[in-house]
Amino acid sequence: PEDACSEILQACRAMEAQMLQYDADRIGCRDPGRYSFGAAARSGGLLHLPSWRHMLDCKPVLAVLDAALSQGWRYTGGGGDFVRGGTVNFQALHSDLGAGRVPPAQ
Repeated sequence: PEDACSEILQACRAMEAQMLQYDADRIGCRDPGRYSFGAAARSGGLLHLPSWRHMLDCKPVLAVLDAALSQGWRYTGGGGDFVRGGTVNFQALHSDLGAGRVPPAQ
């Protein structure tokens, strides 16, 4: 698990550095200082990166999701956002899927 966390952190830092190369003024893509990993990939997600797949099997994260979203949840996408230090605005936990895009219950 510690190796997986290190891999994910390294991948996040690498993706952040790559994204910031295109944003010299640090205007972000959501607000100043706010960025979307999903916006960095044509697919809208980063599950093509081997390290990103660790998040699909991370028991502590899954436990938090189960507790916070007790009515149930689904993993869709594989993007995510990050906020740089000193950023004033943030975004609360939410779904990126509108009601028309939520998969039906099985």
